[in-house]
Amino acid sequence: KNGANLDICEDPATPYAYDVSNPRTYEVITDLFSDMKKVFPNAEYLHIGHDEVQRGKYPNRPENIGKKVYELMMKDLNFYINYSKKENKTIMMWHDEVIERKPKGIEDFFKEKNKPDTNIIMVYWEYRDLKDYVEIDAFHKAGYKVISATGEENTANITSLSKFSRDRKTFGMMHTTWTWHYGGNEIALFRFPKKIWP
Repeated sequence: KNGANLDICEDPATPYAYDVSNPRTYEVITDLFSDMKKVFPNAEYLHIGHDEVQRGKYPNRPENIGKKVYELMMKDLNFYINYSKKENKTIMMWHDEVIERKPKGIEDFFKEKNKPDTNIIMVYWEYRDLKDYVEIDAFHKAGYKVISATGEENTANITSLSKFSRDRKTFGMMHTTWTWHYGGNEIALFRFPKKIWP
């Protein structure tokens, strides 16, 4: 906000993703986590997000240009893996960027030598009504627990992903309303009821 911390943005013209090669990035995150621990002292899980990273120019910083998104993601994940071990927390993260949502990304991810720590819980979001959610099977096969996240308004997606996840014995389910876009649950309940009703 207000031009702060642009030095740690990957693309200062689109201040969305941070620069994983800048040590100050992790100083800022560590400070944020210190505050978070005061608010949630007994939290077992740490959801680090990490979806939709590629906004603006990505990669953009000279030290990151020429690297795959997967490489940058793995470099970044090492910080969170070390932090979570030290703090005795389990990481959750959205699944989409780590596999780059394309076949080559899945291929890279599931190569044994590249694979991140299997203690990370992958939160698989898919808002379409599909007959087969193949990425869940792939994550399970690779040794990960999976939480499935359904979409906002598609009841067919909610039904089919829930049944698929039950049959695959996923670790749990999550429903993504994204009401932070709409002013929180109280406002969304009246102005955007389809975000809530499922």
